[in-house]
Amino acid sequence: MNNGGLLISALFLFVIAFFKIIKRVLFQKRLDKEDEDLIYRKFKYYRNLKERKQRQFSRRVREFIKKKNFEGRKNLEVTNEMKLQISATAIMLTFGYEKDYLMSGLETFIIYPEEFYSNNTKTYNKGETNMEGIVVFSWKDFTEGFKDERDNINLGFHELAHAFILESKYKEPFKEFFDENYEHLGKMMVDGDIVEKARELNFFREYAYTNKMEFIACAVETFFESPENFKKELPELYHVIAGMLNQDNNKKIIEEVDII
Repeated sequence: MNNGGLLISALFLFVIAFFKIIKRVLFQKRLDKEDEDLIYRKFKYYRNLKERKQRQFSRRVREFIKKKNFEGRKNLEVTNEMKLQISATAIMLTFGYEKDYLMSGLETFIIYPEEFYSNNTKTYNKGETNMEGIVVFSWKDFTEGFKDERDNINLGFHELAHAFILESKYKEPFKEFFDENYEHLGKMMVDGDIVEKARELNFFREYAYTNKMEFIACAVETFFESPENFKKELPELYHVIAGMLNQDNNKKIIEEVDII
């Protein structure tokens, strides 16, 4: 094929890709206004987004709900509000990513009314995330996590951070931002300085120091609930978490990627 033919082929592929993006932006449905109003009331993160980003967030939440299974246990009826709150929490974690923001490896949410007995750990738990693409919540504790947005204890962020880590280790769309920061965090923890400083400041609850996964999950809770204080007190760790998520929660609007 001569240069002219190659140019035409490249132009043809570009036009196809361009119109796919236009179609996605213009025709992908948002949530109903009532559902968007609920997210606006419940999530400060959403309120802080500019209108264009709110529309993108809404489309992603709607898509997430359609792709995932939500199952109640102990006679718990799963409501639309439950689906909205869980899905919005998940989209907050992945909103800095352009691809696979639905966490395709995550398939099912199991929701109990309150603490549940886990056959995996043989203990009573508030939440659980496993390698089979299942996240389990106590709804009572999930909602408690959003009542105080400054206590840095949020079950939704915590368990979805575990799901995000499991996804990021193996999925290419995340690895670009995740791997380098995950490795850097490991070195920081081995050196011990960041852990020592966090303990001196009483910055995370003691459970954070159980292992690397729990440390990251607790850091993600703080990243979304107290970003200003996090960045002030532990700036290096803050920037590592921001790098993993590819977003800076101290800014009102994410500019790192042109999110669709």
